[in-house]
Amino acid sequence: MRLRYKIFYINIIVIFLVIISILLIIFSLSKNILDDNIRTRVELYKNNFSNLIEIEKNNLIFHVKDYAYWEEMGIKGVINKDENWIRDNLDPWIRKNFNYDLVLLIKDNGEVIVDTPLLNLNYDDFILKKHDIVSGIKIINNLPIIFATSPVFDSNGEKFYNAYLTFGIIINENLINEWKNYLDFDFAIITENSYISTSEEIEKFQFNEIKPTYQYIHNYISTFLPIYDIEGNKIADVHIHKYDDTITKMNKTILSGIIVGGLLTIISAFIINILLISQIIKPLENLDKATKEISNGNYEIKLDYSKNDEIGHLTNSFKKMLDIIKYREKIITNEKQMAIEMSYKDPLINVFNRKYLIEKVEDLIKYEQPFSIIFLDLDNFKIINDVLGHKVGDELLKKIADWFSNNLRKDDIIARYGGDEFCLILYGLDKKSAYEVIQRLYKLFQLQSFYPEDIPIGFSYGIATFPEDSENIDKLLSIADNKMYQMKEIKSNK
Repeated sequence: MRLRYKIFYINIIVIFLVIISILLIIFSLSKNILDDNIRTRVELYKNNFSNLIEIEKNNLIFHVKDYAYWEEMGIKGVINKDENWIRDNLDPWIRKNFNYDLVLLIKDNGEVIVDTPLLNLNYDDFILKKHDIVSGIKIINNLPIIFATSPVFDSNGEKFYNAYLTFGIIINENLINEWKNYLDFDFAIITENSYISTSEEIEKFQFNEIKPTYQYIHNYISTFLPIYDIEGNKIADVHIHKYDDTITKMNKTILSGIIVGGLLTIISAFIINILLISQIIKPLENLDKATKEISNGNYEIKLDYSKNDEIGHLTNSFKKMLDIIKYREKIITNEKQMAIEMSYKDPLINVFNRKYLIEKVEDLIKYEQPFSIIFLDLDNFKIINDVLGHKVGDELLKKIADWFSNNLRKDDIIARYGGDEFCLILYGLDKKSAYEVIQRLYKLFQLQSFYPEDIPIGFSYGIATFPEDSENIDKLLSIADNKMYQMKEIKSNK
């Protein structure tokens, strides 16, 4: 026999033995590999569920802090107990617009201002010992409720109104079905006296204790996740239930590979080499490139996770993780943007507030952009509040603010300085031009129907110009304020 044939046959035998040995080793080790695969998925499911709970908590914390640090909450809600204000801004407004089930406003002496009558609440649980925002899960009416409680402060977080505000959402069938669509697996929440689930199939796989912490039966992955309250006491179990026949398919594939490997030794060797490059190495390289893109802040990447193998499932898990990251980034970005916008707007009349005014003027001074600032104070506004009430006064402030916004240039700014005082920023205008503008507005203002109950409404003003009058923001505001009061005194002496 020629040598090359011997080498050929030897190569065939060696390749055959190597392939059979590798397949046998893979088969013998497959159980451990598959167990690791299941554990990875179990941890992923648990993490996804835990992250969803944290997202709900963060949303509650954001909203309860937003309202608890609203000065009108302390004044109109806690001190005045204004029923109209509470109805329009707290309850039932909150429950209707945010779909929250629990809205509670209670004073530290136990006095309940806003209650949720359908819930059997222990009010002492919502009176905090420390002035920090607290969030967690409680069992109320045999159902778990995610809640967040905050002490009521003014907008600066300095004045405490001796009250606490709580928002909460019941984990009921409607909510868990919404969660199911996001999580892509079934689950049940089990408390001492209640059981709610997304599928009746879960009850067939009930067991009191799992050793190890998961099981795989009839192509279903099952595991438990404990839920604790803020004191660290276990109050519920989450039974996660996911249909996944990949493990069974992998077992069949391994067994078929042993049989086919013995018949197609040489071809299999070449195919394995090709598959190693195209099916494993290349997808992993794609994942590596994707991680680098994500680290650079680019989340808009395309991943092929359609293959029904380990790499496909790894890619799928990576894609789900990326979706969660994008979702979190979107929430954080939206919350930051909302917080920024709310911090710059007057909540009553929806124009810029003093904080925005100060920062804007400081920027103009910093970049040496000429402007004039006009300090306005409404005449006879106190009479409106005293005679017709603050609600009419608030509506009048809104109308006047809208009128100024509509009659200013597009780039000019109106801001509420406080009470019935406003400031106008006129870009690029010297004092003479600013005077002409305010005189025009002054005359037009007199022609408007701002006279409820025949009480005349006008305004007094003062002008300061940068850099002519000063290059300091406090000095500019002081000059404009003084000139405004001079004009008001002249009017009062007539």
